[in-house]
Amino acid sequence: MTTINDILVLDLSEDIKDVIDLEDRDENEIQQELESYIVTDGIGRHINKFTDLFTSNIKETGCWISGFYGSGKSYFGKMLGHILANPMINGTPARERFIARLKGVTDESLIENAIRKLDAVKSRVVFLDVAKQNTENGLAFTLFANFLKSLGFRDDLYGYMEFDLFLDGEYEAFKEKARQLGDKDWDELKKSNKQVSKIMRNGFTSMGYSEAEYEEMKQTYEYSIDHFDATKFKTELEKYLNIYTDETLVFIFDEASEAVSLGKISLLDLEGISEALSSISSKVWTVAIAQEKLDDVINNANINKSQLTKVTDRFKTKIHLESTEVDVIIRSRLLQKKPANFDQLMAYYKDNEGLVSDATNLKSTFPTKTGSAEDFATYYPFHKYQFDILQKFLFSSNALVATQIAARGMIITTFDVLRKQMREQELFAFTPGYAICTEAQPAPPVALVNKYDTARKVVKDSNLEVDGEQLLKTIHLLSESEVVSATVENITKSYITDLNRYYEIKPKVEKALELLEKAKVVLQTNNIYKITSDLETKLLDEMNNFDVELFTKKRFLINYLKESKFFNPVSSLIDGTDSFKFSVQSDQDDELIQGSKQLTLVVYSLFNISEKRQDFIEQIKMETQFNKDQITLIPENSDFVQIDHLIGEIKRCMYMEEKYAAESDPNTKQIIRSFATIREEKEKELRVKIGIAYNNASLIYLFDEFYLNGDTFKGTINDTQRKLVNNIFTKRVATQLSEALVPRIFNEPKDRLHRLLSGSDFSFFDTNGNFVGEHLKVVEEINGKIAAKFIDGKSLETDLAGAPWGYTYGTVVTTLAALFRAGRLAVKFNGESYFSHEQKAVHDAFTNATKFKSASFKSISAALTAAQKNQAVQLLLDLDIADHINRKVDWGINDFDLADVIRQLADHFLTALTTLGETVDHFETLFPKVAAQKTTLQEYSGKVTEANYIEKVEKLLGTADRFRSSIETILKAQKFVKKDYDKIKEYQRFISAVDAELKKANQPDLAIEDAGKEFERLYTQDMVTNFAQLQQQSQIVKDRYFKLLKNAASAMTNLYQLLGAKVAAALKDLRTNYPADLNQHNLSKLKNLQRYCTDRMIVEPEIGFSVTDKNSGYSLSDMLNYNALAISKESDLLLIQADFRSRQKDVKSENPDVPKPARKICLQIPGKEMSVQEYKAVLQKHLGVISAANPDDTIEIEIQ
Repeated sequence: MTTINDILVLDLSEDIKDVIDLEDRDENEIQQELESYIVTDGIGRHINKFTDLFTSNIKETGCWISGFYGSGKSYFGKMLGHILANPMINGTPARERFIARLKGVTDESLIENAIRKLDAVKSRVVFLDVAKQNTENGLAFTLFANFLKSLGFRDDLYGYMEFDLFLDGEYEAFKEKARQLGDKDWDELKKSNKQVSKIMRNGFTSMGYSEAEYEEMKQTYEYSIDHFDATKFKTELEKYLNIYTDETLVFIFDEASEAVSLGKISLLDLEGISEALSSISSKVWTVAIAQEKLDDVINNANINKSQLTKVTDRFKTKIHLESTEVDVIIRSRLLQKKPANFDQLMAYYKDNEGLVSDATNLKSTFPTKTGSAEDFATYYPFHKYQFDILQKFLFSSNALVATQIAARGMIITTFDVLRKQMREQELFAFTPGYAICTEAQPAPPVALVNKYDTARKVVKDSNLEVDGEQLLKTIHLLSESEVVSATVENITKSYITDLNRYYEIKPKVEKALELLEKAKVVLQTNNIYKITSDLETKLLDEMNNFDVELFTKKRFLINYLKESKFFNPVSSLIDGTDSFKFSVQSDQDDELIQGSKQLTLVVYSLFNISEKRQDFIEQIKMETQFNKDQITLIPENSDFVQIDHLIGEIKRCMYMEEKYAAESDPNTKQIIRSFATIREEKEKELRVKIGIAYNNASLIYLFDEFYLNGDTFKGTINDTQRKLVNNIFTKRVATQLSEALVPRIFNEPKDRLHRLLSGSDFSFFDTNGNFVGEHLKVVEEINGKIAAKFIDGKSLETDLAGAPWGYTYGTVVTTLAALFRAGRLAVKFNGESYFSHEQKAVHDAFTNATKFKSASFKSISAALTAAQKNQAVQLLLDLDIADHINRKVDWGINDFDLADVIRQLADHFLTALTTLGETVDHFETLFPKVAAQKTTLQEYSGKVTEANYIEKVEKLLGTADRFRSSIETILKAQKFVKKDYDKIKEYQRFISAVDAELKKANQPDLAIEDAGKEFERLYTQDMVTNFAQLQQQSQIVKDRYFKLLKNAASAMTNLYQLLGAKVAAALKDLRTNYPADLNQHNLSKLKNLQRYCTDRMIVEPEIGFSVTDKNSGYSLSDMLNYNALAISKESDLLLIQADFRSRQKDVKSENPDVPKPARKICLQIPGKEMSVQEYKAVLQKHLGVISAANPDDTIEIEIQ
């Protein structure tokens, strides 16, 4: 039998050191490490790069080496240190031992030459694992203390003192004193903490120091250590390098990023060291080894990056070991096959490619399928993807403890799996997940060990050929890697060692997982398994101990059926144009879906069916055989136990979610969230099972039983519902009407109404628009409801929707609209009563479904005879009703509308009377006959109601002549007021004005007086009837007044023509014989007088119905006054002429300051009484006497 050990080149009997300790100085260990080190091409490039820089004059002497845990970075760092220090290892220089490892590496010679260039540099290398160091005194002293150790000194206060003795050249003398004092070499004495203090004190005192001086010196060193910083570190190194000038110091410290994360050092410490050492140039190197790249360490630190410039400047050289380096080592050293066996594996893959592909095809976040024969053969007995899982597993929080002591590197883990788990396995067996887990985590936490033990015990006696512990380790590996889901399929593929047994082992794994889940060892969420923590186990116990009572489960199922809307597809039935809403109820009267109580689908709860289901069905058939309005559905209950169990599990999860809703502990919250996920999965499973149970139910109606399944569920139930509907709704119409017809019924012309509705059930109107639907079934049924009293729309809709009618809302409201259009319906809406479709306010009661419910309806049965209607319509047509109220009337009008038209016409003319009264002042006095029509028309006004509409029409027919006369009287008055009333008022105003004018002019006229009296008599009597005579009398007054005006105008014209001639002569004289500059005022006066005369010369007067001439604006009294004033105007002319001035008359006195004596004038008055004319003559005579006087002259008057 060929084993895996047989096909590998590697000798598995040899051991590989699992942990590299930088501080290990043992030569044998170092020799083994050097001779076991595998140099890959990538590592060769890194060494070549570093040695070139090291031997150059570079100032930034810092190197940052990074790589994931297990990548070999510590190993690489230690090899780098040995190459630089080149210690003699068992007689051979370390470099020579390392160079031998370069064989076969690309650029082997180039790398060797670079290493040999180091012979020119003498390097002292200081190794330390900084994460393990005591850094209480700071990073600077930690480095210095390890430097002291590298020199062979102690790493404390006394080592510091040794260092100074060494630099001062006194160390050998001190050692001799110490040997004398302690009888041993100092190197032996200083190992004892008890002796070192005493020897150091005595040694110094023997060298000439007093006790006080020694104590003071010791305190100085203690203070220096307590305050040791980067500057002090630099000073001490400079002291050393000033003596040993040919040396280069190299500090290599491991676990740098871990030390930062643990708080043992800070980036600011590194910053200080970097800044301090920068001035020493290339004499001091610092090599930091870390799991993270420097940039990542800086980014993760809560420090201003600008403070870390010296760190980034110092560590210019960065070496990052990729996972590929580890992969190369694993492939080329650990998994290297013997050639014949490699070919054998290649052939196996080609023969079993499908099997291998399927076994490696996992549900994961990265490709896992083995893609080639070479990959298969190279990585055997592993699958390539297992190394990705291993790498992630090694970094997981559960695989790594805080100090990482228990964790393994990938190389060591791979080696141990081969040596301990797979070496004796037969060829073509594959590495299972549990083997990797065992070696990757050889010392798992106690809690996990207990889980492994429990799993082993739980599955042990199940006869499943599955090991519980191994299964749990497989789950642990997948879960903690977080890149491959721990599903049943992935677990099985990772568990098996024989690829051919997958389908055989998978069911057994599933059963084992069920056992582990029941034992609360694992938890399944979204079909993914994980190991339960102690807290999860505790919470699971609490959840499982929660008792879910039967009534709670029943209520849960009912709520589910209601909320899932499972029965929505069968809650309504469309039959032709009819839609029927079924009430879906549980057998305990829970309403699952609201609907008509006359159409019921009763759904039985799974909890209420007896175990003998068929007997239960027979019993239900007997109980419901006469229930025409009920269909019964009894679910299939073969999965009842599982459904009951699922409901219990869901309720328990819900209980935990509610209880811990306010939980603050993050771990508990996370577990409760996983319970919520489990609940959601159980709910999905429950939905499927409930769906199967009810889809495969039995349907019972009138003793008939129908078997349902997923395909026939809806169809069979609908067919049964249709039977129920036909049994219940015996007065259904063949089709239903749409409420959308209502507006058209109200607005369509009468002769087109019959086109809106088709079918024998709804022939409401004939081709002329006359209502002929009295005997239609739907009309009779609705009228039967509303014949005696008003019924609200809600009650009508509800009642008629039920059995035996089944009328839809559309059918009910449209039929009511047709009755309303025909005048066969009275409506009460918003506190008003309506009888006509032309009353727009009521339309909302028909077109708005909500308002319809609040409106009330009552049928109208009384009607006019055809003769009455025809007679009334003809009367209204003769009165041209359409011209007055804009409402068309014909013989098709309904009785109520006819009565309402009469009311509207009466109201129209009553309004006309009101308008006339507002237009004409004292209307009732001036138009008493017209005003009297108000009483007549009021008899036809008033609200039309169901009780009086016939009476109103009959009233009109009985008093038709009086109604017609009233309207004609008002129409005639309207015409008169519009056309002639203003003329009459004008005549009246004219006659009144003439009378006043004659009195003013003192010119009485008998003819005008008589005509005015006759006008007033006719006006008061009936101005509408007497209009022509009023017009005649006003003309008589006009003609007589015109004659008087014309005579006065003629006399006035003659008088002023004569005076005008005299004014013209005076103007000529003034312009010819008198100087203009002395007579400007006289010229102005003459021109004004001339205009005055011209304005009073009228050729022919012209008047309308006005007392003044249209052209001159003069009335009769005006003209007579102007005639009397003509003589005074002639006197004015004489005065103006008397004032004409010449230059001789204007020569001034030689002594102008001497006043003239007053001129004496005798004013002779014939008597105390005289006529106006006589008085004007006296004044005119005396004006002539003083006509030549100057305006400023003084006169003395003597009256005789």
